[in-house]
Amino acid sequence: MSALTRSLLLAATAATAIGAAGAASAQSFDASSLYLKGFGGATFPSGDDESLRSNGQKVGRVDLDYDTGYTLGVALGFQATPNVGVELEYAYRNADFDGSARVNGVRGNIDGTAKVNAVMVNALYNFTLSNPQVMPYVGAGIGAAQLDYEGSKSTSNFAYQFIAGIGYEVAPQWTVYGEGRWFATPESKVWPSRGLATDLSYETFDLLFGVKYQF
Repeated sequence: MSALTRSLLLAATAATAIGAAGAASAQSFDASSLYLKGFGGATFPSGDDESLRSNGQKVGRVDLDYDTGYTLGVALGFQATPNVGVELEYAYRNADFDGSARVNGVRGNIDGTAKVNAVMVNALYNFTLSNPQVMPYVGAGIGAAQLDYEGSKSTSNFAYQFIAGIGYEVAPQWTVYGEGRWFATPESKVWPSRGLATDLSYETFDLLFGVKYQF
């Protein structure tokens, strides 16, 4: 993704979140507007290829490929209007990786598990259909994430995601849904071993299924 495209997408996310916040402030609080969601599914991270540095100098490269992993999460939301919801979300992603590292001309194989903990604020827009039980929606979120590669952790980093899904109301307070997400962090400094550092970005597509309970 180009820097220009990323900037435009982030601007759209910010505008959506601001609009949702405005709608929320315009409506008096009602406990029945709160909802709770739980979700899980598969995650498909993209591979990465980055430089390895020692004391700021390039000394090699690291190449990573990922297996299909899994995602689990929960969210607490506020239905600001029938069409707009704002939610606070925690999600955990786990995927095995393998690849290679080259340092000063010496190559070695690497493997392990990448774990990502993310806290996000999402804004969702629900479309109105003739059948009120069927609820397609789109959304976007921004937040912070920490990457952990076999104990080599990054600091907390900016993260963003885009969401599209469809829900079906199976009972007055219960909705089941399926959705796709694109989640990403910009390059994050990771220390794979003493004296070495690399900037890894994490981008993944999630295919999720969940349950929503409206209070």
